[in-house]
Amino acid sequence: SFRYYMLRAIPASGNGAFILSDLIQRHHSELGNGFGNLLMRMVKLYRKRCGDVLEVDPALITLNFEKLVSDMTEMMEAREHNRALDRLWLEVNAVNAYINDQAPWGIKEDEAKFKAVIANGVYG
Repeated sequence: SFRYYMLRAIPASGNGAFILSDLIQRHHSELGNGFGNLLMRMVKLYRKRCGDVLEVDPALITLNFEKLVSDMTEMMEAREHNRALDRLWLEVNAVNAYINDQAPWGIKEDEAKFKAVIANGVYG
């Protein structure tokens, strides 16, 4: 959490302030609620319905993060880690919205669709 906070909150090329309450807030809201809940929802839901091994047909994955990787690589090479993490969070929030829209917990009859939504949530 500390390393994440330092990269996210303080630009490498400028001044910044370490604020303990901000670190705690980011730990809970971003790492816990944003990313952690997304990952746990997907893993728990899949394990409950399909077991411990996630077998994914690559053709099921419709979300494409190549632009994200390219953007983040460029920003990190420029030592703009805070901007790279801002960019990452745009995608994390988009995947959270995708999962909420697709509601895989409500897909009961169509196993292929369920697996496609889970695959996009985990591997997208």
